[in-house]
Amino acid sequence: MAINRRNLIKSGSTLLAGSVVSGVARAGLKQNAPAFDQAYAQTFALVKQTLDQAGLKEIPPLPLVSGQDHINGGLRQDANPAMLQRMTYTLQPSARVDDIAERGRTDLLPIFHVLASHTQPDTTFADQAHFLMTLLTDICGLDKQRLAFASVPDVEQMRELLTLSGIDFDRQVHIRAPEVARGMGDSSGYFFPDPEDNEYHILTCGVYYRLTDEGDVGFATYPPPAEWTEVAEFGLTGIESPGIALGMERLTLARSGFYPTWSDRLPMLMERVGAESGNDAPPPGLDAFR
Repeated sequence: MAINRRNLIKSGSTLLAGSVVSGVARAGLKQNAPAFDQAYAQTFALVKQTLDQAGLKEIPPLPLVSGQDHINGGLRQDANPAMLQRMTYTLQPSARVDDIAERGRTDLLPIFHVLASHTQPDTTFADQAHFLMTLLTDICGLDKQRLAFASVPDVEQMRELLTLSGIDFDRQVHIRAPEVARGMGDSSGYFFPDPEDNEYHILTCGVYYRLTDEGDVGFATYPPPAEWTEVAEFGLTGIESPGIALGMERLTLARSGFYPTWSDRLPMLMERVGAESGNDAPPPGLDAFR
């Protein structure tokens, strides 16, 4: 039976009792936290410069401590598109309690950052997808042959665009059954900004990158094999202003091949939550990370 990710997030740390670390390391990558930090700074500067030159304005993120203790243990689990105005972007710190069960994976960290943006109202979803492809390949240097996509049948509207971008649509785009994608509640088909509202969703396409030099073109099963990681997503419909989202740590991993360990990043989470909580009690989800 497929796991409904929204239910897992809503339950927070209560579902992690007795969990087993099931993550796997990706081949060909190097554990080097200082090198990763340097690569992250370079990657963010490159993305920020691109968005700034396109006329977008950076706005402050929401607090990592959400105040909704019944969802994800009171921690922000993703960017919230409702906070974004047109022609803006934000770098949202996030932490997901359900990631703890797979903390052996090189692409999962206790705290990570989602860069989300919205464009002007006359921009189409295809325009925004084209902008994201240019950002990932021409600017950030990702190999088009190591990209893959996962979504529902609505992604067919992007066939021409992705083909013109150098993507073999039939081999590099994995189309999921809508009922399966909706049931799992992840972002490769349906993104639910509010885990408590089953009707408020955005149709999205997840963008994946193969972290190994050798491997298959695309993937035939979902979740994808271990060598693939989701680096970005773009909208297909369901939101007034088209948007994109980038996982900055994963994009850095894809560009550099360096990664920090879960333990390397854990103090960053504790310090951020401590600073935001002040004299108040920290959110209950933080106990699961200790």
